[in-house]
Amino acid sequence: MSAPKSIGELIQAFIVGKMNEKNPLPESYLRDMWERVVGREIATITRRITYRRGNLTIYLDDPLIRKELSYHTAHLTELLREYGLNGLKRLEIK
Repeated sequence: MSAPKSIGELIQAFIVGKMNEKNPLPESYLRDMWERVVGREIATITRRITYRRGNLTIYLDDPLIRKELSYHTAHLTELLREYGLNGLKRLEIK
């Protein structure tokens, strides 16, 4: 038997489970999740975030940070899944 989930975890699972192509995840939700994973400094240089069909694309303003994060996409993908983006198949940093 698994441990009880918090209200926040249940709401997050509901939101992620209800989203699809006709009803995409709100960018504000994605930005909040992204900031939790990478921190405020990197989140502030994030220009745009899109999520379609399991593909999360992060657009950054800083080319050096973009290159550095591109080396860590596997780890970032796992962290994003842990934060509730269970359907994430691919992370792309642009």
